[in-house]
Amino acid sequence: MCTLPESKIWQVSELSLASRVLLEQTFGVVTVTGEVSGFTKARSGHWYFNLKDADGQVRCAMFRNRNLYSRYTPLDGDHINLRAKLSIYPQRGEYQLVGEHLEPVGLGALFQSYLQLKQQLEQEGLFDPKHKRGLPYFCQQLAVVTSVDGAAIHDILTVLRQRMRMIMVDVLPVPVQGPDAATAIIQSLQLVDKLKHHDAIIISRGGGSMEDLWSFNDPCLARAIHVCSIPVISAVGHETDFTIADWVADVRGATPSVAAQLVSMNQIDLVHHLQKFQNQLQQAWQQYQAQRRLFLTGLSSRLRHPRQRVHDYFQWLDSLQQRLSQSSKSLLDHHQHRNSQMKNKLLVQHPKHRIQALQQQLQQQQRRLQEAFMRQIQACVQQLRVQSLQLHQLSPLNTFARGYTIAMDSNGLAMRSIKQLQVHDELVLRMIDGKVVVQVTELSSNFNIESYS
Repeated sequence: MCTLPESKIWQVSELSLASRVLLEQTFGVVTVTGEVSGFTKARSGHWYFNLKDADGQVRCAMFRNRNLYSRYTPLDGDHINLRAKLSIYPQRGEYQLVGEHLEPVGLGALFQSYLQLKQQLEQEGLFDPKHKRGLPYFCQQLAVVTSVDGAAIHDILTVLRQRMRMIMVDVLPVPVQGPDAATAIIQSLQLVDKLKHHDAIIISRGGGSMEDLWSFNDPCLARAIHVCSIPVISAVGHETDFTIADWVADVRGATPSVAAQLVSMNQIDLVHHLQKFQNQLQQAWQQYQAQRRLFLTGLSSRLRHPRQRVHDYFQWLDSLQQRLSQSSKSLLDHHQHRNSQMKNKLLVQHPKHRIQALQQQLQQQQRRLQEAFMRQIQACVQQLRVQSLQLHQLSPLNTFARGYTIAMDSNGLAMRSIKQLQVHDELVLRMIDGKVVVQVTELSSNFNIESYS
């Protein structure tokens, strides 16, 4: 434990700051339990309250950056566990707890169960606004599912008597607390839905602790509200209390009285609406009468004297006659123009003109035929010349002219090899200007073309 010098003279602020450092370093983060009192919420969003027990109290502050994430807002009288840092507020020299997290004592597990169930049903789509049904504009018959011994039914009936006595109210008494409450509420809800006699349903009870309201967090009750075909208003607990029934219902009433106001119309407002409708009806009737009078005036203006109708028919006949005359003249002009066109076409198609055209065409064809014939003859002559030249080059006579001779046997067969000959065979040598008969005296295969060059 540190000691401070006795001779030092401290400033008040210095002592406060030193004390704060000492407390924060010594204790750190602690968890304190106690009852909330004097709870206030500043405009800045910070929470300030006292935490007390039978023998003492301590001032607490929970700043906005911490309470923003808290799902629970404490009220005076709530017993809570507060996790906080022990510190000193230097301006007043008072020690205080600077909160980081809080939860109600005894409700931690229950509250976590509520949050888990809420998240599960939200994922199933039970809270989706598209499934919400609107309340009827004019409710005539109302079903109230609540306890007949509680203050909720008294508040609802009081509001309805003040605002609209003509609403028929059917109270279905059920327990609103305990293990059998949820089942009874579900059965009453299903009965009302089956009868189809009511315009809306209020499920209600007064305030209480979270344990007291737990029947309205039942998942089976939530699904029964979701499938109900009649609009359901949930008015459970105080304005700050929220249950699963509030989330899944079509409309949430902050209190039973508010729920009664939602389904009822003030009688004075109703009278004003009726007067407004009466005025609108009178205006509509007057407008309808004015339209009928205008229609009758139009009909009367269309009624004419028979002489006028006869004159109209005469004028109509004159118009028809004029149109007929114009049509006849137009038709005659059309036929004359058509006859003139046909005559011109006939002259063009006269046989004399046709014969002349064919004769010219024949002459042209004859001239073209002669030209083609001459071109064909010239091509044939040219081709004959070329082929004659080729034939001359390949003719044996041309070969003979170059000094070659053909040896043939007595049968006229040309001898191509000495292997076809024998000594003493007679051969006929064919030359360009005649033939010679010779006899083979010797056969030799030695042939040198250079000796004949």
